[in-house]
Amino acid sequence: MMKMSPLAAAALSLAIAAPAAAQTMPMPAACAPLVGTFLTLKSDDPTADPGEVGRSLVTLSSDGIALMTDTAQSGGEDFQPFSDASGAWVCDGTGDDGAVGFRAVLIDFTFPTEAEPDQQVVRIDIAGRFEPVADMLAGDTRVSFFPVGDDPLDPAAATSSTGYAFTGRKVTVAE
Repeated sequence: MMKMSPLAAAALSLAIAAPAAAQTMPMPAACAPLVGTFLTLKSDDPTADPGEVGRSLVTLSSDGIALMTDTAQSGGEDFQPFSDASGAWVCDGTGDDGAVGFRAVLIDFTFPTEAEPDQQVVRIDIAGRFEPVADMLAGDTRVSFFPVGDDPLDPAAATSSTGYAFTGRKVTVAE
């Protein structure tokens, strides 16, 4: 019999549970512009040098699944490398200005390093808006950290967190 680490078991549980929960949510037609992959630009300081700016791909599926890949995944001097993120998203509908709002919760995992040997679970909360006329996605992200044994689905259990704003455009194929 193959043994599975607690971290692998948690990842498998999330991979199975998130799509099942996400698929139960009906999507209003007004939310269709959110479905797809967005190339985002993130920075605490919009005037920052290019080396301080990060990019990510955020994918929102029609059945409520959210995926994210980030240019910072290889880690840095002050943070551990981390995995792709998976989770769920919901559409908040269209505002008076025509922008479509959404929220997403994604989970990823850090990888231990010599400097930071304790692996962590990471919860990524995104609140954003897509403006169809401007073809622009914008929002805020909160990244929260949890010991591997704690519950990342409980935001109050986080040991630390950070955040950033982002903008982005939908990845499309030219006609």
